[in-house]
Amino acid sequence: MTRWYRTPELLLGTRNYNESVDTFAAGLVALEVLAGAPLVPGDTEARQLDLLTRVLGGPEADDDSPNPRSLKDWEAGSATFTEMARRRHRRLLKAVLQQKPRLLANLALQLSPKDACLAPLLVETFIDLVARLVAWDPKKRLTAAEARTHVFFLETMSVEWV
Repeated sequence: MTRWYRTPELLLGTRNYNESVDTFAAGLVALEVLAGAPLVPGDTEARQLDLLTRVLGGPEADDDSPNPRSLKDWEAGSATFTEMARRRHRRLLKAVLQQKPRLLANLALQLSPKDACLAPLLVETFIDLVARLVAWDPKKRLTAAEARTHVFFLETMSVEWV
């Protein structure tokens, strides 16, 4: 497995792992596609861990919040997520937007005029999906089946794309 997509536990030398290493890698690849550049291109295992910590936050950034099921959960002031989860999402979003600052404008152009206002929410739900895929604790990572039912996919299926 390429170092850039390795889980923290693999970088720390564990030999006991499961399919959650694949969902972690998928989350990093999704961030890379969105950003247009690798976010954690470490040239050594130590540097890779350092970059993961800077972009994802440390293990304490993992959160037990429930998986949202609709965009209503994302309205301003929603109590669905803890402050720790919000900080982690902001950190991920900042890392992505630093790589591609016109992300929202580009996304809005790809949506139909009636759905263009959903661009910020789609980005936020995407960031939540990725944050759950790249959780430090393998037991807290979404499985592929859980990811398929995340609100990001449910809502993107209902919007009109140009």
